Amino acid sequence: MRLDEYLNIESDKIVCRKCGHVFCGKHDNYKLHAAEIEREFTDVGLLRRPQSELMDRRIVFRQYFCPGCFTNIENDTILDDAQPLHDKQLA
Repeated sequence: MRLDEYLNIESDKIVCRKCGHVFCGKHDNYKLHAAEIEREFTDVGLLRRPQSELMDRRIVFRQYFCPGCFTNIENDTILDDAQPLHDKQLA
C-alpha cells in the first residue's frame, strides 16, 4: 500500500519506495528512523532577517531522508525543541 510519494507499507513496515529500506513498523513515526538535517531559515531563503527580530521562539527547517538512498522524504518547519511531527498515521 502506498503511504505517500516515497513510502510504502509492506508487511506491516514502512518502506522506502526507491530502495526498499525498512524504516519501522507501520504505526511508528518513520521520521524517528530517518536521516535528518536541521537548517536555519536564512540558509534556505525563508527569512532574510534574524529570527530574533521577528519571533519569540526559534523555528527550524528540518529535512528527513531515507538512510538507504538519501531521498528527501519530508520537510518540516517546526519549533527547534519539538519532536518530529507524526504526520502520516494509519488508523
